[in-house]
Amino acid sequence: MNTTRNTVPHRDIARHCLALVVGLFADQAVAVAPDSESGFFEEMPVVLSASRLPQPLSEAPAAMTVLDRDFIRATGYRDIGRLFRLVPGFTVVQDRGHTSVLGYHGLVASFASNKMQVLIDGRSVYSNYLAGGVDWGGLPITIDEIERIEIVRGSSSATYGSNAFLAVVNIITRHSAEDGGAMLSALGGNLGQADAAARVGASFGDLSLRVSAAHMQDDGFKAIADNRRNSVATLRADYRLSSRAEITFSAGLNSSLRGLGYAGDAGNGMRDLDSLHEFVHLRWRYAPDPDAEWSAGYYHNTERGRELQLVPDLPPPFTTVDNSRVAHRDNIDVQHYFRPFSSLRLLWGGELRREEVSGDSFFPGDPGRSTSVGRVFANAEWRLADPLLINLGGLYEKFEGQSARLAPRLFANWQIAPGHTLRGGLLRAYREPSLWEQKGEVEFGPFIAIQSQGRLDPEQVVTQEIGYLGRLPFMSSVLDVRVYRERINDLVVLQRRSGLPRLLVNQQDDVRIRGIEWQWKARPTDSTDLIWSHALTRIESAAPIGRSSTPPYSASLTWQQRYGRGFSSTVSLINVGTTEWLDSESLPSYTTWDGRLAWRFRAGSTDNELAVGLINGGPRHEEWRLPGRPANPADPFWYVSLRTEF
Repeated sequence: MNTTRNTVPHRDIARHCLALVVGLFADQAVAVAPDSESGFFEEMPVVLSASRLPQPLSEAPAAMTVLDRDFIRATGYRDIGRLFRLVPGFTVVQDRGHTSVLGYHGLVASFASNKMQVLIDGRSVYSNYLAGGVDWGGLPITIDEIERIEIVRGSSSATYGSNAFLAVVNIITRHSAEDGGAMLSALGGNLGQADAAARVGASFGDLSLRVSAAHMQDDGFKAIADNRRNSVATLRADYRLSSRAEITFSAGLNSSLRGLGYAGDAGNGMRDLDSLHEFVHLRWRYAPDPDAEWSAGYYHNTERGRELQLVPDLPPPFTTVDNSRVAHRDNIDVQHYFRPFSSLRLLWGGELRREEVSGDSFFPGDPGRSTSVGRVFANAEWRLADPLLINLGGLYEKFEGQSARLAPRLFANWQIAPGHTLRGGLLRAYREPSLWEQKGEVEFGPFIAIQSQGRLDPEQVVTQEIGYLGRLPFMSSVLDVRVYRERINDLVVLQRRSGLPRLLVNQQDDVRIRGIEWQWKARPTDSTDLIWSHALTRIESAAPIGRSSTPPYSASLTWQQRYGRGFSSTVSLINVGTTEWLDSESLPSYTTWDGRLAWRFRAGSTDNELAVGLINGGPRHEEWRLPGRPANPADPFWYVSLRTEF
């Protein structure tokens, strides 16, 4: 079968791999710092997101990237989504200043980036309100309260179920006891940037509290109407019941007003999206000993959006198109991990979820659509021999009206030498089509623009991968490499056809994705950190949809420098290859850079930081353009910020 492909030929991938290996051995030949030297990554971080078990990175059954609090603050990014430009294999697209669309290995469309699970403290924000995507501009969280972001680069349905299709992002906030005192910050810059944030924390015996608030606004890109006004408020309370048990309560909201559409476009005219995202989350933990824990939780998410579009060319009563909608989610879960033998750790649990979405133009003729899902999961970590660790996991889930499915995973981690681990695995994952994909449509006045065929089959992917994670004896560095092959069946696509409606269907031809990605972190001196991420990706399919929906290459290089006397800088250079997203015109490759210079100083009893920064430096470029739309270049944003902690 002939297949048209986006990409990097095999010889180019081989050439890049050879260059990487040769470079590593060449550097080792001239290394001057011994492996025993205290270094940048002396201790691998302990992560939770790969299997729900606490594990060092070297024992996790997945390739993972961890963005910690200090790194996030050093970038100076205002938007959480932009951080993923620095993660290998991820692409971040901005068709508007306030909107980030994230994808891992492509297959991204403007209506939803729906191939990965996104969690905040284990609470899913994968949204049926957004046709199964994530509203990165509407998340009810402030960037200041994030402790770290754990990113599983690979399928993880065996851990989190249907929507952990190609990747998992778990945003973890800090314990409230770590944030005593207060913080104030302000930021101003070009294009109407005006941000402010505040945080206050306190402890009262066994109870600790944190309240955070932030406001962000700007006028967006110059070429389109994409202004935004975002206000976020969150509360976290942690209560210690005993030396072994704790309850955590968190709640928050994001109230946002964002500009959408294009001037003079009858089908996508200018309008505002007025949205409100709210949540409450309660979790109980009990640890009878260091190798055992019970936990249970409940959360409720609500997403509301009011979006009215005036279309004077339509006959009454269709001159106003109402895209307003409301989504609710209730979720309960329980899990237990323990160690029955010194060489074996086990985890099991279950989850029940109920969701409902309503909206006149998305589910016309029905007050709302709902679904429920039940899951049970288990994971075994078995140290078969001292250097060999086996991770065997599986999740069994049943969606309302659908057949039950099993998502298994088998991974082996082999420590070939101290500080050097080879890993390999085989797994299968599913993505259940969203409520809108299964039961919805899009009405535009008297016309149906998009319509579901119903009874869509779930997307499924089989992944094979091998990888390496190791500390290298030069520049106190760590190298993480992932080589993978993914085969996707029953991809849900918007069928290309003349006339209306366009149909949501399962693509008959499979999609094969393969490639290599790596991340190298180094500290050549005590005052310098370097992070280099690179991905080479190839997509093959007999069908035209999806072939070019990821860049054949993407890379970033981040340089962090500490100069003494409180001065520091962070510069990230980002390069992305030619791409044609699922419903975008082909866009040429581009290179951009972000930079920040900061000065930390004390004044009286306060710790302060004054910073200047630039986002989208370098040549202007486009990241998304719908067919027939005018050019939409990403504008540079410069800013000045001041932060004070009491």
